[in-house]
Amino acid sequence: MTSNGNQQSTAIQSTGLQRFLPPPRQCWQLLTTGSAVPMLLGHPAQSGLGSLLVPRIMLRAPKAFEQGFAKIREELHVPAEFPDEVLLAAAKTLPPKSERVDSRALGFIAVDPPGATDLDQAFFAERLGDGYRVFYAIADVGAFVPPGGPVDVEARKRGNTLYSPDLRTPLHPPVISEDRASLLPGSDKPALLWTIDLDATGSPIDARLV
Repeated sequence: MTSNGNQQSTAIQSTGLQRFLPPPRQCWQLLTTGSAVPMLLGHPAQSGLGSLLVPRIMLRAPKAFEQGFAKIREELHVPAEFPDEVLLAAAKTLPPKSERVDSRALGFIAVDPPGATDLDQAFFAERLGDGYRVFYAIADVGAFVPPGGPVDVEARKRGNTLYSPDLRTPLHPPVISEDRASLLPGSDKPALLWTIDLDATGSPIDARLV
């Protein structure tokens, strides 16, 4: 994702992790900013929700399957690595400073599998009359990707993250997608925040990018 020139990024200070059954969820508190809100994901410490361990089953594909998956990726020209200049540019990129609107009182939740590090979405919902108000935050990866730079050019070539049965080929280098721009606990991250009002049937009646 690349940022729109007239959008203001959002920052997020994350807070800790709670796991539930089913499915596993990660709980956040969130700080938003500006018109395309900088936010902070924060620690939902002692939220009273409780913590449950989620059992995990790890399966490994037979060697022949792994070789077959690799052959398919080769035939489809799926890139195996990022070019050195892209990795170097990604390592140097930091988001610009911006004002922050503090929304950490909201208990944001990210729904991702246990151990996931590329966390790019979180939400919080509350009652609004007989309907709901939903706050939907998405990591502002564009804050780390200057338009026309090596990371942007490479991302446009790739198009999107590709998921094979045995591995994932990311759109952006891991230093961005799994670290600096990821909505990980204990860190301040840029994000965009939408507020969506729903009626009693779940139909949207208003939506805005703060």
